[in-house]
Amino acid sequence: AIAAPAGQKWEAAAAALAAEAGVPALVPDAVTAAGGVEIMWLPLLKRTALASDPVAWQSALAPMPNEQPGGFPVFTDRARKLAVLHSMGTGTAARLGDRYDLWLETLFEEATRWSVVHGSPAERHALAANGDNGANGGITVVDFAESCWAPVAWEASGLVAAGIATRNEATALFGLTKAEMEAAVTLRSAGAAIMSASVHPSAGLRAA
Repeated sequence: AIAAPAGQKWEAAAAALAAEAGVPALVPDAVTAAGGVEIMWLPLLKRTALASDPVAWQSALAPMPNEQPGGFPVFTDRARKLAVLHSMGTGTAARLGDRYDLWLETLFEEATRWSVVHGSPAERHALAANGDNGANGGITVVDFAESCWAPVAWEASGLVAAGIATRNEATALFGLTKAEMEAAVTLRSAGAAIMSASVHPSAGLRAA
């Protein structure tokens, strides 16, 4: 994997890349030392009714580049999950890590297409800018902290995890196979179990 810059600088760069590709992404005018890009963006935005529409999300994310840009990070979620597992340092963590890597390998084997992905499609990241209610321009995508080069199924499974689309809807919308969607959804579940175990170890033990 390629190391990515941290914080706002990286998020702004990823948003700019998406905007250049035709994705309706809001790019901040400047990068500051303040923590969290939302500090700059949210005063300019409001919620849109299309935030829970899987078709609107697919239309917004479809223009993402399908060729890996130079210096762009590769599947950053594993590094985040490894950091959490390392902080736990238990047998439960090892089992959860093995489960995660099993499904990561399955996803990579099954993946039919790779692309630049937003990484965390969710209603809170689909907003309308400059007073637009979303009816004309669809959704404006924000918060590119988890953007990376990854299987397209990873993006689609994010809509499933967020409750925006069913598994069948996301599979059809993104033109995926059932096997790769299964792998992506289960990988996200394994990642969720890691995060849960870091806060509630007994829950993670049951998940393992």
